[in-house]
Amino acid sequence: MLFNSDGDTVDSLKGHGFILFDKTPFYALGGGQASDKGTISFDNKTSEVLDVRKDIIKKYYIHEVNISHELKIEDIVTLKVDADFRHKASINHSALHMT
Repeated sequence: MLFNSDGDTVDSLKGHGFILFDKTPFYALGGGQASDKGTISFDNKTSEVLDVRKDIIKKYYIHEVNISHELKIEDIVTLKVDADFRHKASINHSALHMT
């Protein structure tokens, strides 16, 4: 499902908004660790994934995105985690346990 920045359901999205997935390679915010960042790609275009949250009740992952080109609800997407950001976030999280 696609949502614009106001939280309204839409059939296409460009700019800031949210996408719901039932599965994701991204670590969602929680347990004291920041969510992953990365990219969402479709039709040979790549845009940013800014934040990921988990809806515990419905078990969906809410991806906050900034879409540079129009994304339609029927588009097939590829999600890619920024591995360097994840590594740094996990080191930071581990360091917090040592203090």
